[in-house]
Amino acid sequence: MQQNSELHAKHTICLRNWNMSKRGYFNVSQRFMQQNLELQAKHTICLRN
Repeated sequence: MQQNSELHAKHTICLRNWNMSKRGYFNVSQRFMQQNLELQAKHTICLRN
């Protein structure tokens, strides 16, 4: 259960970050998008897991 709890905490943080980036998606510049491409890929992997 402890291990499961840790995974749940990480997933919650990931979803929170994803919601934040989703909210500001249309306000970011092209340069910002390029810099954060790797982060978005990690979020996608996190959501899949």
